[in-house]
Amino acid sequence: MMQKIIIQLAAAGLLCLMMAACQGQAPQENPAVGEPYPELVEQETAAASRPPNSFVKGSGYEGVILTQERAAAVGENLFGGEIQGYWVPTQADIQSLEEKLLPFIRDNQAVFGGAAPGADRLSRYKRQYVGIIQDGQRVIFVNLLCQAPSEDWQREFLLVMDGGACFFQVRYRLDTGSFFDLKVNGEA
Repeated sequence: MMQKIIIQLAAAGLLCLMMAACQGQAPQENPAVGEPYPELVEQETAAASRPPNSFVKGSGYEGVILTQERAAAVGENLFGGEIQGYWVPTQADIQSLEEKLLPFIRDNQAVFGGAAPGADRLSRYKRQYVGIIQDGQRVIFVNLLCQAPSEDWQREFLLVMDGGACFFQVRYRLDTGSFFDLKVNGEA
């Protein structure tokens, strides 16, 4: 239990640092020498120079497709060695996925512990789409957020700990049009 709390606190601290860098806040000073921490300056510079993610919106959904560079940055921490590469899904790829998402959720309501979102609620979730190559196949990793802090979800990948069915992730195999690896956040 204590290990889980420590991991969550560390992840929350990392997320806060990432969000501060993305929001263009001034770098924090190193109290020992009164100068900015070099790694925060690097993060701010890198975030400012990255191309923007692509915004997509369709019937019952809106989200962002992460650039290949951002997908790779996310993937290093999120997927480990199971990913062979990254790619950028098209709007048509996202539309195909979204047409099948609600039926998939209905078929897997038990995973949500009785709190699976219906069509109306699901349409309010923000989405982040990450194109990955897994087992030699193009896969779209979808991060769904019922609540997104300001506009940060459009710029940087947000992984939320806990929150139950308000936050979940799923993978979609493009060539077969099938979902797998549905993960619904736990409750704190």
